[in-house]
Amino acid sequence: MESRATRGAPGPTLAMSQTLAKRSVHRSRGGGWQIAGTGDFTGTGEDSILWRNSGGDTLLWNPNGSGGFVGEDLGVVPTNWQIVETGDFNGSGQSGILWRDSSGDTELWNPNGSGGFVGESLGAVPTSWSVQKIFA
Repeated sequence: MESRATRGAPGPTLAMSQTLAKRSVHRSRGGGWQIAGTGDFTGTGEDSILWRNSGGDTLLWNPNGSGGFVGEDLGVVPTNWQIVETGDFNGSGQSGILWRDSSGDTELWNPNGSGGFVGESLGAVPTSWSVQKIFA
């Protein structure tokens, strides 16, 4: 698998062992943003908001402890990749992000515990299959 330094974009060109670093957001954001998920991505017991725009820019709004949010830029992820689900996929108490591209390649981003994510390829799943949420 070829390594790429493009801000944590999932896909076959990302080295899966690469840690996706936390970065603060200091630039203004244009329109076209939609909420892609929510969850406790930071392990604080408070839910963050996961945003994505039509250009693939991906952003977390994490609670700042005083009633507001602090933005964390997760980078630009190619638009053929979609966020399928968010949740605690590994029992760590923190939410991860499940991604899938238009060809069925599937990837999981789990928090690394120090701000950021570690990507793991789950392989290709036929596009005729869909992710279903299981309620425990």
